[in-house]
Amino acid sequence: MRMKQVFTGSAVPRHAVFILNDGSFVVQWDETLVQDMLTGRYRRYSYQLFGHHITDYELNQLKSAGRVEHFNRHYVWLYALPERTRFSQLKPFERAQNRLRAYYLSTSLPADQCERAAQTLHSLGLAEQCCAKAQGERVIIVSADGLPVSELRAIERLQKQLRARAPNMFHDAVVAFVDVQDAGSVSHPELEHAVDPTDLTTLVASQTDTTITQGKHVVLVCRGDEEQRFLTELCEELHMQVHGTQSAVEALAILEDERPDLLIMQMELRDMHGWELLAKLKESGILSQTPVIALAEYSASSNQQSFAFMVAEVEAFLVKPISRARLRQTIWMVLAARASMI
Repeated sequence: MRMKQVFTGSAVPRHAVFILNDGSFVVQWDETLVQDMLTGRYRRYSYQLFGHHITDYELNQLKSAGRVEHFNRHYVWLYALPERTRFSQLKPFERAQNRLRAYYLSTSLPADQCERAAQTLHSLGLAEQCCAKAQGERVIIVSADGLPVSELRAIERLQKQLRARAPNMFHDAVVAFVDVQDAGSVSHPELEHAVDPTDLTTLVASQTDTTITQGKHVVLVCRGDEEQRFLTELCEELHMQVHGTQSAVEALAILEDERPDLLIMQMELRDMHGWELLAKLKESGILSQTPVIALAEYSASSNQQSFAFMVAEVEAFLVKPISRARLRQTIWMVLAARASMI
């Protein structure tokens, strides 16, 4: 008889762990309170600050960083932070007084697929129960009157129906929510705002604008297939031309033959360490023409970061875990800065 595996971490619904639009990994404890999974700091939250749902790739990074013990389609088991005083203080989704929560389904369908989603709902005989709407860049599913659903069980039933009857379109539909009534402020000694208002314009542009990245040629040097796939999909979403390789030697040959607009490289490569690759690029003069974003493992020290900026002269040195939103923001800002210099 197979023994059921028992985990020691705190289990929270998977949709309670997500990415803010500034690229931060957070877990949500109530309507207006999230906690940064890397620093432990509490932050004010409203649904406008939502970035994107967390992916398996990002959760695997959090496992390597010692923040996540295990995850599946429905739950994430969170380790306590080193001081073991967080990720256990608050019960997820405690409902405070005078606050009303409503639910909807968030899909990965782009907004221009809204009509197609509506037709699918009609063909399934669900048009009187729900409808498809465009929200930002994505399609969401709400009640037939165009409003979120008040009962969690009802939206979960709809989620199960759609996944079972139209898996090709709705296999990754997840439950999301919105606070219908203003929840006011939350008092907590470590609370901080999620986004600096002075950076809001740049932040929004980095997550929505592709005019900066359109047609740019990027070389990706990654050790593993999963990393290569993740970065390729992101760069293609930014309408960039992608040349991917797992070989530092091949990357050198590419960079010597042509001058791409951007190089994104892992520091831990199969045939050459990232520092050696950067040294060769600097020696050949390539670094003065091609901006570099370096991706380091969680164990990277602050000294390595300083060395990367001051000696290797990379534009960005990102230490895992790195969210999709943070990568997109970095790519956009590096290319925008380079464009302003021309």
